[in-house]
Amino acid sequence: LHLNGYISCQELRAGFPHNFPNYVMGQMLWKKTRSYEELIEEYFSVLYGENWQSVVEYLEKLSIYSSCDYFNAIGSRQSDVLANHYYIAYNLADNFLPIIEENISKLLNSQKDEWKQLSYHREYVVKMAKALYLQATGKTRQAQDEWRNVLNYIRGHELLFQSNLDVYRVIEVAKNYAGFHL
Repeated sequence: LHLNGYISCQELRAGFPHNFPNYVMGQMLWKKTRSYEELIEEYFSVLYGENWQSVVEYLEKLSIYSSCDYFNAIGSRQSDVLANHYYIAYNLADNFLPIIEENISKLLNSQKDEWKQLSYHREYVVKMAKALYLQATGKTRQAQDEWRNVLNYIRGHELLFQSNLDVYRVIEVAKNYAGFHL
């Protein structure tokens, strides 16, 4: 489909912080010649407004410094490379807060809601990246403590973001594969 390496297992029940993968699959059914860049601009400009490009850049960087494989127990639990990646992801999310706050304060309606969800996602990334960083550095006890912070956060906000974050799935993978405990 010429989508810049896009892969989908089509298991998506929820999209967090957005549903771009589902949008791509739907759009490409009808017009396979659409470019990835065209789809990104169309989707994210409507979702986030005039600062949509900063969101795309931020999310793409987060993707570079995360690892679905690590969370799914593929590879060693201790890794200096992944520890560094999670450290960078933590800082990316931490540094994006002023941009999120600025957009929440000036936007209205659904775009404001999307920025609020991105704010929730940002905090989720901060907490999860810290837990995974500690795990990758071999500090399993501290990692477990941080995982409890992640659990408290996602459980405490589940009703607000249930349609976008599959809390059950995150917890299931974390306890069955990632090495965390309830």
